[in-house]
Amino acid sequence: MEKKIKFLVVEDEAITGFYLKKTLESNNFSVADVAPSSKKAINLFEENQPDIILMDIDLNGRAEGLEAAKEILKNDRKTPIIFMSGYDDVYLTTQIQMMNPLAFLSKPINVNEIVNIANDYFKDRRV
Repeated sequence: MEKKIKFLVVEDEAITGFYLKKTLESNNFSVADVAPSSKKAINLFEENQPDIILMDIDLNGRAEGLEAAKEILKNDRKTPIIFMSGYDDVYLTTQIQMMNPLAFLSKPINVNEIVNIANDYFKDRRV
């Protein structure tokens, strides 16, 4: 049996987090957990060692997602991150590009886009 690709979803809006979790699972991915804050994201990353991270940038009204990603990337440069945000400004885009993300998606999110990005990335890689 092939191992499912494991996501860590970082999203502070409970309904959106639940929707992303259920939709990813219905597309044959596993979801380690949904983290509502940067601190929880860092802890869950360390506990679960996901294959990929889906990271909302705006957590609790601040750019905490960027801070969480920076902290995770200090110790792990190999786990790909798909960033998502309802905001799209030059400063934010520059900060994200410096982290070499797998993708940067604007909200509202099309989950099929996430599925395609993850499947393409892991097509020739073993997890």
